[in-house]
Amino acid sequence: MISLGRNIKKHMVDQKVTGRELARYIGVQENQISRWLNDKNVPAADALYEVASYLGVTVEQLFTERTE
Repeated sequence: MISLGRNIKKHMVDQKVTGRELARYIGVQENQISRWLNDKNVPAADALYEVASYLGVTVEQLFTERTE
């Protein structure tokens, strides 16, 4: 199953990035990151590009990688 939240979380773990660090970089509240990771909300397009950039991946990777 493909999950945007799980893919973001996977790359955060791989890069040793915390939710606080990502939130500061993007300029959102840390609880917003939590909602994304739990698939409660989807980042706006501009925030999604910021997430991908910070994690060193493409937006396409965030949407297409499978996590189990």
